[in-house]
Amino acid sequence: MPIFFKTILHFDIEMSGFLSCIAQIAFFLTTIFGGIIADKLIYQTKIKKIHVRHFFACFCLGLQSILLILIGYISYDWIAAILMIIAFGLYGVCTSTICANALDIAPNHSALVIGIAFTFSGVTGFIGPAVVGAITEIDNTLIQWRSVFWIAAGVQAAGLLQFLVFGSAEIQEWAKSADNSTETSSLIENSSRCKDRSK
Repeated sequence: MPIFFKTILHFDIEMSGFLSCIAQIAFFLTTIFGGIIADKLIYQTKIKKIHVRHFFACFCLGLQSILLILIGYISYDWIAAILMIIAFGLYGVCTSTICANALDIAPNHSALVIGIAFTFSGVTGFIGPAVVGAITEIDNTLIQWRSVFWIAAGVQAAGLLQFLVFGSAEIQEWAKSADNSTETSSLIENSSRCKDRSK
């Protein structure tokens, strides 16, 4: 993001840093409020949990993909910067969808599931910059960045489609075990006993 702000939008380093900071704040806020809204929809309405996950995934990855493509065709610096901030901020909504979904499908193994998922997603941390560098190495123009945004949008759209088709909010069979059920039952019994004693 800072490279795009500096080389394409021609913002100085101070302004690039400021805009990047605004994007991080937007990410922070959407993470918090996205989770709150998702929980309210799940626990205070009759909407199924998987439908809430799907909606937030579409809102996050779908809208973000559209914004990334639009940025590549906008020649007005500040409009492109605002759209970039919004697109980055939408990543926070994924927290109430993709990350929280690990608790839906495997509550007793959610740490392992998230760890595996983040391991694969972390690969983009070094592949992404390499691809951007290879595409923008020669001229570093808006047309080249347009290709970068199309690739990013395509990857996100593919991930969204996969989640919509195969995503679930039900506990998976492999995540169930007799030991976990026994442990959960004992915890519930102990909690009930404590409540009875308090009365």
